[in-house]
Amino acid sequence: MTNIFDRSARFNLNVVMMETNIKADTLRAWERRYGLPQPQRTEGGHRLYSQYDIETIRWLLDRQKEGMRIKQAVAYWNSIIEQKKNPLNIEEKEGEGADLPLVGENLDEVRREWLEACLNFDEKRADQILTQGFAIYPLETVCIEVLQKGVSEIGALWYRGEATVQQEHFTSALATRRMDVLIASAAAPILPGTVLLGCPETEQHSFSSLLLCFLLRNRGWQVVYLGANVPLPQLDETMGVVEPDLVVMTAMHLSSAAMLFEIGKSLKNKKVDLAYGGLIFSTNPEIISNIYGTYLGDDLLKAVKVIENLLKGAKPEIEHYEEIPDYSETRTQFIAQKALIEKGVMRNFNKISDPGMNDFIRDANDFLANDISAAFSLGNLDYVLPNISWLQGLLKERNLPDSLFKQYIAVYYEAVVENLDKSGEPLISWLKTLQ
Repeated sequence: MTNIFDRSARFNLNVVMMETNIKADTLRAWERRYGLPQPQRTEGGHRLYSQYDIETIRWLLDRQKEGMRIKQAVAYWNSIIEQKKNPLNIEEKEGEGADLPLVGENLDEVRREWLEACLNFDEKRADQILTQGFAIYPLETVCIEVLQKGVSEIGALWYRGEATVQQEHFTSALATRRMDVLIASAAAPILPGTVLLGCPETEQHSFSSLLLCFLLRNRGWQVVYLGANVPLPQLDETMGVVEPDLVVMTAMHLSSAAMLFEIGKSLKNKKVDLAYGGLIFSTNPEIISNIYGTYLGDDLLKAVKVIENLLKGAKPEIEHYEEIPDYSETRTQFIAQKALIEKGVMRNFNKISDPGMNDFIRDANDFLANDISAAFSLGNLDYVLPNISWLQGLLKERNLPDSLFKQYIAVYYEAVVENLDKSGEPLISWLKTLQ
C-alpha cells in the first residue's frame, strides 16, 4: 500500500523546522549544495514547502541517523530516482494529498478534527492537522485555540464519561510534545530580564505554564522553565543561581494553590515579584486575596502583556492581601489521623453500601483529604466547596445516585468525630454543615 503526499507548496520555513527539527541554516545549505529539497518561492521570495518536501527532509535525516553523510544520502536518493523509483515509496499527485486532507474552514473546525484524531489515537493525523493549522494561522493562535482549548475540552469529555483517561492522557501528551518542539525552535532571547516559570509542588498539570513559556520566548524573553511540581526549597535553590527578575507560577488545584501561598510569602520576604494564574483562581476567586503577587487573569495573551509590563518595570498590581486564620493545629492533627479516618470511612461505608464502591471511596478520600489540608493552609474550609460540587457532578455524569455522596459525607463526618479531639472542632463543625 502506498502513501500519497501533497506536492502543493503551502508550508513556510517555520513549519518545516517544527516538523523535522532541522535548522534553517542546514536546510538552506542542502538546497544550495544538493538541490534537495526544492521549495517554491512566493512573490516576495520566501520559501514555501510541500508535504512531499517535508517527507524528503525526514528521509535524508533518517539516512544520517543510519550513519550516512548528507552527501552520501543525496547520492543514494538520486540513484533511486535514476531507476525511476521513488525513495519515499509514494505516488505523486498534484493538488490535494489523499493522505493529508485539508483541515476545517476555521479554528473551531481545526480543533474538532484534531480532537477527533486524538480520540482515535491517530497520532499521524493529529500531527498533520496541526501542521496545516500552523501553515494557515498564526502560531500563537493555533496554540491557544486548538491546543489549549483542545486539552480543556478533552478534560470535559472525560468528566462527562465520553472519553477515557487513556484518551485524555494521549491528547495531553501530543499537545505537550508539540509545545516542546515550538519552544525548542524559538529564536534566542533578545530582551533584558529573566522569567523563572513553573508549577508549585503537587501541581502536575503544566500545559498552561508550558504555553506561557512559548509565548514569552516567542517574544524574545529569557525564560527558565522548571515544569511541574516544583517544591519551594528547589525553587529557592534555582533562584540563587538564576537570579530572576520575575517568578511566574500556575496552579490548577486547591492543593497547589496552598503551595503557591507559601511561595508568595517566601518571595515577599526576598523582595522578588511573583505573578500567577491558573484554573483554581477562576473557579475559586476568593483565594486571590490570599496570594501575595500579581494575578494574571484567565486570558493567556493578556497574561503575557502583564508579565511583559512587570519585566519592563511596571509596579506589581498586588490584590488586596489578607491575613488568614491560623488552623495549623487542626491541620496537623488531621494529617496525623488521616489514615485512621479513612480506615473508618471504608469500614462504616461498606456497612451501608455496595462493597463494589470501594474505588469511589478511595478516590473520594484522597480528593477530600488533599483539599481539606490545603484549605486549612489557606485559612478557609469553604474553599473546598467548589470541588465538592465538582465531585457531585462527576457522580451524576457517571449515572451514580446523589444519595451516594450524602452517605459518604455522613460517614466521613462520623470518622472525623471519632478520631479528632477538640482541636478538630473547626473541621467537625464544617462537615456538619454539609449534611
